[in-house]
Amino acid sequence: MGENYNIDYSINFPLSDVIKAYGVKISEYNDSLLDRMLQYARLSKRVNGTKLLCVIDPVAYLSKGELAEFYRIMSNEELSTLTICPRKYENSYDYDSITIIDTDNCVIYC
Repeated sequence: MGENYNIDYSINFPLSDVIKAYGVKISEYNDSLLDRMLQYARLSKRVNGTKLLCVIDPVAYLSKGELAEFYRIMSNEELSTLTICPRKYENSYDYDSITIIDTDNCVIYC
């Protein structure tokens, strides 16, 4: 019954795989969408080492003030943001780098 086995094993796998396997989820969400987005970005950076967050049309669901705060905090946390919008907005920020691509995938503004 009490036999000893010679077993070799390796625990070299990403933490993100463990989190997915066990179905780990954030148990408490903050009230605002901005806080949830920032919490997700921070968690992704710590768990996966992700330093780029892709955001689709944040102007549609964040106010101008929230968007400015989002970009400021992301910059302070040394996280990059790729923002994809269907059109150029008039209220762009000084740190924005804007590239417009038409339906033929031609860059028409940079």
